[in-house]
Amino acid sequence: MAATHYFTNLISADSHVMEPYEIWWKALGPTFGDRTPRLLDTYQGRQGTFFYSGNLGSPVTPVRDLLPTADAAATVAADKGFGEAGFLPEVRVQFQETAGLRAEVLNPTRMLAILRNPDVEAVQACAQVFNDWEAEFVSYDPKRLIGVSVIPMHDVDWAIKELQRTLDKGLLGPMVHCQAPIGCPPYRDPIGFDQGVGHSLLLLSDAKASHAQKSKEFNDL
Repeated sequence: MAATHYFTNLISADSHVMEPYEIWWKALGPTFGDRTPRLLDTYQGRQGTFFYSGNLGSPVTPVRDLLPTADAAATVAADKGFGEAGFLPEVRVQFQETAGLRAEVLNPTRMLAILRNPDVEAVQACAQVFNDWEAEFVSYDPKRLIGVSVIPMHDVDWAIKELQRTLDKGLLGPMVHCQAPIGCPPYRDPIGFDQGVGHSLLLLSDAKASHAQKSKEFNDL
């Protein structure tokens, strides 16, 4: 049954995709080996299903969402036929139509843990893999699916190039670390701002201008 529509133009600004666990291993496993985020079937002598993200605080965590009763919301979604909405765009759009949503801003989920991995080279490579996957996901319906990129800030020059690359792919909402990564100048540092954040804002401004027609179409939904 469709949701009752109390608003005519409802947009979720904080939704999430559920990127498949295997995307990083498929793309990076041959190059990064054990440094690659991946599923494990054993950890510290325990049998089960675990995910290695490299997260500084908790590098390996149990995979709860593979258990049918682990998450009540996920179970309800699956019962309604939307269990794949986190990683299949066509199912996500069906969910939006049923829920009365015109669009969603789609943030990462599993990539957030990877972002806290101290292995900078691996994090940058994983971010690119996620960004490519996200760009393909939202390309299914750019009016409804608003993509968010992940831009690690360890290397300002690299970050600017990746930001430009993802803007070109249609990802208009970059996500960076809430705080500067360990060993990097704080965001309040004037040099760091001028080189990184300032340049990024200029790129975003240019992107908004170049996507004016898209914005008009979006507002006409």
